[in-house]
Amino acid sequence: MFKVGDRVKVTNFKGADADCMSKKVGTIVQIPSKNGIFDCLVDITPQSGVGTSTPFNFYELTLVKEFKVGDRVKVIDYTNVITGKKDSTFLGKVGNVLGIVVNALDINSTMITVDIPDPFFKVSHTNYFVEELELLKEKLKVGDRVRFVNIPSHWDNDIKEYYSDKIGTITRINSEVTYKYRTDVPTSTGALPFSCWREDELELVKEFGVGARVKVKSAAFNSFIIGKTGTIIAIGEEVDKYTVTLDDTTDCPVGTRHQKYYLYEEELELID
Repeated sequence: MFKVGDRVKVTNFKGADADCMSKKVGTIVQIPSKNGIFDCLVDITPQSGVGTSTPFNFYELTLVKEFKVGDRVKVIDYTNVITGKKDSTFLGKVGNVLGIVVNALDINSTMITVDIPDPFFKVSHTNYFVEELELLKEKLKVGDRVRFVNIPSHWDNDIKEYYSDKIGTITRINSEVTYKYRTDVPTSTGALPFSCWREDELELVKEFGVGARVKVKSAAFNSFIIGKTGTIIAIGEEVDKYTVTLDDTTDCPVGTRHQKYYLYEEELELID
C-alpha cells in the first residue's frame, strides 16, 4: 500500500508526541524489513527535536492526495464557487496542473489551477478543489527531459540528424490530439519555437534529482551499503553530494541504520 516517497498524514498516532503529531504531513523516506518493530520512517521531526525522521506503523498513516505543477489530472467533479452550482462542462477532461492558489473565498484553503485544452475554448484555466481531480499516472509528464526516438523513416535525413542528438523538455500535453507532447525543441526549419510528438517517439532521459531511484555503486567510508537501493531525498545538504535514504538497512552495523547517506553522483547508479 505504501512506498518510499509517498506523502502521508498522521491520523492515528498514540505516541508521546500525539498532540503535536496529529494531522502532520510528511514523506516516507524508508520502509525497513518486514521483521522491524515499525513499518516505515517519515520525515516529520517530533516536538522534542530529536532525530530527522519518525517511525510509524502504516495503520497510523493516511495517504495524502497532493498535486504539483506539471501533474496530469482528470476532472471528476466541479462546483462553481461563485454560483454554488454543479458544472459538467469539463467532466472527464484531462489537463495539466499549472499552479496551486489560495481560495479567494477562504484564505485557509487552496485550489488547483488546471490548463485544459478544449476544442471550443482552446484553453481553459480553471481552479478546482483537490477532491474534484484525479491524478493520472502517465509515462511522461510536463517538465520531463526527453530525447527523440523512432523518428519517422520517411523524413529527410537532415531532419533526422537534427533531432538525433537533441534533448528537450516537455512543456505541455494535449490529450485531444495524436501528437500530444509539446517540447521546447524548435522544428528543424525554425518555423516554430516548439515541436510536438507522439509518446512512442519520446524516451525519458534519466537524471539525478530528488525522487530518483538509485543503487549504490561505491561508498568510500560505508562499504556495507554498496549494492543497496534507495531514493534521493535532497541535493546539496553536503557540498556536491546527494542525500539518499536506503530501502533496507537492517543488516547494516548498529548505529548506521535508518540514517541518511551523503553520496557523490559517481557513487550512484540510476535505476527504474
